[in-house]
Amino acid sequence: MNNDAINLNLLYKEFLQHFVWSSSYKMWSRRKQRLTIGRIVTCHPTEGERYYLRLLLMNIRGPKSYEALRTVDGKCYTTFREAAEKKGLLYSDNNLIDCMSEAVSYQMPYSLRRLFATLLVYCNPGNPKDLWKKIEDSMSEDFKRISTISKTNIQQSILNHINEVLLSMGHNINEFKDIFGNIQHFVHI
Repeated sequence: MNNDAINLNLLYKEFLQHFVWSSSYKMWSRRKQRLTIGRIVTCHPTEGERYYLRLLLMNIRGPKSYEALRTVDGKCYTTFREAAEKKGLLYSDNNLIDCMSEAVSYQMPYSLRRLFATLLVYCNPGNPKDLWKKIEDSMSEDFKRISTISKTNIQQSILNHINEVLLSMGHNINEFKDIFGNIQHFVHI
């Protein structure tokens, strides 16, 4: 085990800032140049254990094994989901905000609306209204490019699309009235 890596106690996403893979020596070595380009592959919340593994990697410093990632307060849990839950990572919207913020940087508005609906259904955000406010603008960029569409119609179009996605998951936008306010006159069901 590399003592430099252990002493730095890095998050997984920080590792490439300090180390580089040498394909000729088949080992990691200390980075000499500080300029890095890299990111951790994103995961959709519906991907189950892969998503929870990524969530743990983004929040636990210096893990040495999968077992270490699944261990919370001295107890090793069977799944990454259980460990993430015991760590309190599922009760904070910060991870959902990070998920959406990262998605904004490379996904189209159509995909952002699908992801938002998925987060509503599968991740049960604590403050979904705040999440909505943070990314509503990014989710509407495609509709804003249509010069003849009004702000009200843009919002209606976004909500209609989110409702279509929710319906495909067996839900309805009216289940989330606390997020969108009085939307019944907006959404065609």
